[in-house]
Amino acid sequence: MKSITDKARSIFGSLAAKNGTFFSSLIKTDLKFTSLFKSSRKKLRLQKTKEYFSKHSQRKQHIMAPRQTVLAKKSPSVRFPFRSFLKEKISLFTAVKFLRKTCSNTLINIWSRINLGGSNGKWKKAVVVLTTVLCLAVITGVSVAYSTEKAVAVKVDGKQVALVSDKRAAQKVLEQLKKEKAHQWKQKLIIKEKVNFVDTEAKRYLIADIGALKPILDKKLTFVGVATGLKVNGKTVAILASRAEANKVLDTIKKRFTANINNMQTLSVGFREKVEISEIPASLADVVTVDQAVEKLMHGKEKARVHIVQSGDSLWTIARKYDTHVADLKAANPEIKGERLDLGQEIKLVKEEPLLTVVVEAKATVKETIPYNVKVIADKSMWKGRQKINQKGENGSREVTYKLVLANGTVENRTVLNQKVIKPAKDQIVVRGARLVVASRGGSGRLAWPTGGRITSPFGSRWGSMHTGLDIDGYTGQPVGAAEDGRVVSTGWDGAYGKQVTIDHGNGLRTKYAHLSKIEVSPGEYVSRGQLIGEVGSTGRSTGSHLHFEVMVGGSFRNPLPYLK
Repeated sequence: MKSITDKARSIFGSLAAKNGTFFSSLIKTDLKFTSLFKSSRKKLRLQKTKEYFSKHSQRKQHIMAPRQTVLAKKSPSVRFPFRSFLKEKISLFTAVKFLRKTCSNTLINIWSRINLGGSNGKWKKAVVVLTTVLCLAVITGVSVAYSTEKAVAVKVDGKQVALVSDKRAAQKVLEQLKKEKAHQWKQKLIIKEKVNFVDTEAKRYLIADIGALKPILDKKLTFVGVATGLKVNGKTVAILASRAEANKVLDTIKKRFTANINNMQTLSVGFREKVEISEIPASLADVVTVDQAVEKLMHGKEKARVHIVQSGDSLWTIARKYDTHVADLKAANPEIKGERLDLGQEIKLVKEEPLLTVVVEAKATVKETIPYNVKVIADKSMWKGRQKINQKGENGSREVTYKLVLANGTVENRTVLNQKVIKPAKDQIVVRGARLVVASRGGSGRLAWPTGGRITSPFGSRWGSMHTGLDIDGYTGQPVGAAEDGRVVSTGWDGAYGKQVTIDHGNGLRTKYAHLSKIEVSPGEYVSRGQLIGEVGSTGRSTGSHLHFEVMVGGSFRNPLPYLK
């Protein structure tokens, strides 16, 4: 037993020699391992005596039993929770104390199950020694992980981002990363942040492998180089890799607004805004491609909001929903013709305004039509409201050279540089009637008599019913004039009235002219006092040629006589 204890101590000592002062101090302070062997020996002797008397009768069978049966009776091995143990950030002292207790219990358990006497004593001693060595190896591994050693703290702007073991290797990783970025951008770069490598001490398990340092630095560092800034009115709107790319962006935008200019001679192309190209320090992440810069300058910073047309939507309801106007929606969606919308159609709610305005000056020569003029000749012998064309007009043609100023494709200004008449226009001569329908009767009202003639039937009760107007005698074809200025609200056949014309004079006053043989006006037309509106006839329920004239105020029939003049 003494030799086993000495062997364990020698193994423990060799491990301590390899792993520094930690195990040396542990051997000096931990006397429980020695007492462990002593107490285990006493317990085994007592157990051996008890087993001798209880199992004496079965000793022969016990000796003949296979070795596998003896080993099967051993207690199950004690599992050490290594993963959960490392997850807990406990102190080194607590860790060693925990491991020492676990290993001690394991040894006691094994020694209590093994009979050190008999022919198999040497083999069983070897098992004990091996178990002791394994326990010490576990303690050694944990102590190494939790031991403190020299390290290098990698700091970015004073903040630690990693711990490594080799300063030169860390510096080499940084230089390699800078070279890769410089090759990608094809120019020399600088790092915006300050990187320091500071000597320190740290737990071994906290020290990262050198291969993990590169992605950490790539994420934490900002590589800055000399880029080309595109400024509009003093504000940087895009950052490109080179001046050539910035010029390509401007040329692309110019071409978009000049490509559709047909039959024009371009005089100049420029920008309304102040555009500058200058070299500026920039991060690699802020550099955009030519296409990205063009898209940003063409459509502005913010994308226009979009409304998806649903059932029941109209331009008016959409404008009301988003607090805008129908005219604004049509301006933002020039493809919309009329009021028709399709289900699922996308309606832009905000007109996209480019950050740049391309101003094009051009010269264009076009052929234009010269519209003919209309000359009117008044004829007092012709009833007012009638007209005839004495000479039909003909359009002429001319060749005009313009100087145009276009802003983003829209013509803002047009100046005539030269014009040449190819064919002069021929005036149209129209003769219009100036004769008014004036009756000879007098009166005190505001209305003029629509036609001349005697009253054959007054307003009021007639033949047991109400006669709602005046019947004025006349011959077929006799002119009928408007009693006052107004708007024609209805014309045409109206049952017993026959052919009729109704005029609204405003303020609730209307007049009606019935039994006409001919109508000279149309609904919606504005007429003046005395203007010819029709001719006397006998259409509808009528006993002879006459004009039935009515006056209505607020929808009620009134006697026309007080209103006539």
